[in-house]
Parts: sequence; structure tokens; C-alpha cells
Amino acid sequence: MDKKASAEEIKKAYRKKAIKLHPDKGGSQEKFQELQHAYEVLSDPSKKEVYDKYGEEGLKDGVGGETGDIFDLLMNRGGGRQAKRKTKSVLHTLKVTLEDVYTGAQKYLQISRFRICTGCKGSGSKDPKANTICGGCNGKKVKMVVMQIQMGVIKQQVTCSDCKGN
Repeated sequence: MDKKASAEEIKKAYRKKAIKLHPDKGGSQEKFQELQHAYEVLSDPSKKEVYDKYGEEGLKDGVGGETGDIFDLLMNRGGGRQAKRKTKSVLHTLKVTLEDVYTGAQKYLQISRFRICTGCKGSGSKDPKANTICGGCNGKKVKMVVMQIQMGVIKQQVTCSDCKGN
């Protein structure tokens, strides 16, 4: 799409792309939000002018930067930046009473995350070169268990009992 594209062309390209990227149609939530941001910028003449002159950075803080990202996104040319990979979403159930909801009570949820230690690189040893691979699963965290039954054999993948999957 040209930088001189009309509002009608931008709207048409947005709708076509939105159908493909919509999360209800199997698209990615991140990509759909990027598309919405692109359309928001391109449909507003003042924002579009700033974007045409200074790029994405110009929209954020007035500094010049790359151009063409939004146009590339609409036309599926893949010129945009790679989005950071996020961790999987986690759903936590928090029990509240009707009174808590009505009075606006605040509840706090503490979540612990585990990251690989930079010192040992996840091996758990003070010596980063030490061999700390589980002998039971050979570091794969799972084992194949074979069970003999009357009609034949069943193979099943289970968490390693020696290292408990760690």
C-alpha cells in the first residue's frame, strides 16, 4: 500500500486483514491488536501525517524512525518488527463474595515464577560444566513405560520418577 493511499483503500485493507487475524477466527491476539493500532493511526489524518514523517517512533516520542511498518502490516508484507514472545496465559480462580464485589474490596494474588539461573544455567551445580543430567530419562524429563496386557503391549509417556521432570 502506498503512503498516498486514500482513506477508503486503508479501510478496505483493514477490514480484509481484520477478518483473517481476528482471534475468534483463529488469529493471534497480538497481531490483531497491532492491526488495530495501525488502523487507528492511519485513519486519523494528523497521526498519519506524523507517522509518514517520523515513523512509529515519531508517534511515541517525536523522534524519527523506521517507516513503512504499518503499511507493510496492512498489506501482509511482513516488514514490521518481530513481537516479543510472551509466556502462556495462566488463569487463577479467586473466590470473592457478593459483598466483596459490591463494596469494591481489594484482593491480592501472589504468583511465583521460576527462571533459569544464569550462574549454573539451570543445572543446579556450582560448577557449570558438571554433568547433572538425570540418568533415568537422560535429561528428557519423561520416560516411555511399556506395559504388557492381555491383548498386546501399551507404550505410555510419563514424567520421570527420578528427577520428577526437572
